[in-house]
Amino acid sequence: EELQDDGTWDIALAGGTCLGLVANTIEDDVVPLVWPYVQENIGKAEWRFRESATMAFGSILEGPSGQVLAPLVNMAFGFLLNAMNDENMCVRDTTAWTIGRICAELHGSHMQFSVINNTNLPNLVGVMIQSIEGEPVIAEKVCYVLHNLATGYDDFEGDSSPLSQFFQPVVTALLEAANKSFVSQSTKLRYHAYEALNEVIRCSKKDTAGLVLQMIPLMTGKLQETLSMPVQSAEDREK
Repeated sequence: EELQDDGTWDIALAGGTCLGLVANTIEDDVVPLVWPYVQENIGKAEWRFRESATMAFGSILEGPSGQVLAPLVNMAFGFLLNAMNDENMCVRDTTAWTIGRICAELHGSHMQFSVINNTNLPNLVGVMIQSIEGEPVIAEKVCYVLHNLATGYDDFEGDSSPLSQFFQPVVTALLEAANKSFVSQSTKLRYHAYEALNEVIRCSKKDTAGLVLQMIPLMTGKLQETLSMPVQSAEDREK
């Protein structure tokens, strides 16, 4: 009925984990068993069906070959981006996680069947920047998406990458999410935002070097601010 912490073990998480293990074991053979369920339920009016279908899809993205998965992901990608505006927060949360899994498993310049391209990248980045402004638990998953998106361009050859043109708005969105976490007291969001920011910077190319240099005073100030915080409890130490 409501979002659980990532570490909470419930029947939905157990089912998704089991399905993921099956996918890793039987690989391509899992797709014809799961895909009909996804197609049948992902558009239903009842949010539980939409959420379970999305989780099922996300759970089989590791194991099957890119050759089998890529056509299905390409077919569903636009639908998933639209689902980031779903009225139900659980659906949005699982959708963001699934998109993050797509970026982790089916995105990279070295991949023969990469599904992130110059056509859908602008829409993907735009939706994520908009969604990171929402609930902290959704923003955490968006950070996961942006982290994996950046990693996929790590070995992109040349002085620029398709992500370079979005470097500044992505960095700005992640910094704002980290700052917002101080207000919401979401330590996890702050952690995920800085983890994603680190990866975006690490995977950046020479054409964004000037923007990275401009960030040094800001990041130095953030570090000094963190080190000067009083530590009175284990929770403070984590922050």
